[in-house]
Amino acid sequence: AAYVPGHEVELAVDPGYGHAFAVLFIQVIRDQVHVFDEIYVNQTHGRDIISLVKNHRSYPDLRHIVMDIAGKQHGNAQDSAYETWTSAFSPDGITISGRYVKVEEGIRRTHDKFSIDLRTGEPFTLVAPECKMFLWELTEGYMYPTTTDTHEVRGEKPIDIHNDASKAFSYWVID
Repeated sequence: AAYVPGHEVELAVDPGYGHAFAVLFIQVIRDQVHVFDEIYVNQTHGRDIISLVKNHRSYPDLRHIVMDIAGKQHGNAQDSAYETWTSAFSPDGITISGRYVKVEEGIRRTHDKFSIDLRTGEPFTLVAPECKMFLWELTEGYMYPTTTDTHEVRGEKPIDIHNDASKAFSYWVID
């Protein structure tokens, strides 16, 4: 999955400071999702992430941003992440949306996007190797609780850690 200049770009965003701030760069090319880059950093303010996005090679093609609905929350009497991003990107005609996503629905819909399209034999989603943290979350990071002796899965919800890019992707899929 490589960036294709001239094709619309969307971002999937899960804001964070104490945990990772995850941004996925996404294009849909011929009905196939291409996740071609990521920003995945800790203890970095949203305004710094905005600068990284605005200086990204794909910025001229950016049209829409999907953000975790929690980004609308205010902290320490400051603007919410949603408000900060809206004021930074809306003058350039870039729209921002977000909605509440149940954990189970996000997992199910993400799983569906990583299946094979039976019409074409191709996966619905390609992820570039540069998206190391997103790939790590999908394969090793975002896990279900297991028993210590047999490592059998316990419970129906994964542990809410190491899932920032995965959650950002699920918000984008459902939006």
